[in-house]
Amino acid sequence: MFAHAVILVEGITDKGALEGCGQRDDKLNRSGVMVVSVKGKQNLHLPYAILTELGIPTFLVFDGDASVQGQQPDAKDVDGSNLKNKIKQAADRNRSLLALLGEEPVDWPETKVTAAYAVFQDTLEVFLTERWQEWVNTKKQLVENGECTDGKSEHTYRQAALKAADPPDQLLKIIAQARLMAKQN
Repeated sequence: MFAHAVILVEGITDKGALEGCGQRDDKLNRSGVMVVSVKGKQNLHLPYAILTELGIPTFLVFDGDASVQGQQPDAKDVDGSNLKNKIKQAADRNRSLLALLGEEPVDWPETKVTAAYAVFQDTLEVFLTERWQEWVNTKKQLVENGECTDGKSEHTYRQAALKAADPPDQLLKIIAQARLMAKQN
């Protein structure tokens, strides 16, 4: 409520990675930018609507979940549910979020950073693993040194993003856009 701008993300590892990138130059919260995890793509709509209604500039970051479409629709997920429903649900959520943002709704968006949102074709984690080898190496080293834990850890992702050299341009653009939104507010 007191932020000058908010970056809304799906989960804690997304939050950690973006905060780590944001701390490289200057802490995001010093610029009035807060990164907020909403615990899942399905929970992005309501906080986005509330924040924008309150006049707080909000940058949305979400996963396109492209790998879901490659799964066998008749197969069963680990919880026994039909994957056909999971695939449809992921596509529907992508379409819904893009429509919310005033964009053309598509089932499987490509990686893109705009003035209002960023979407990663599959997930931010896949993006980091494929496009930022230095982050992968730093994360591994932090775990081996006992400074961080393996797995999905906000702290580990933040520290790896803070310490790894050469972050991808897409992450830097997200941080720059959020800072710009905060400045203009």
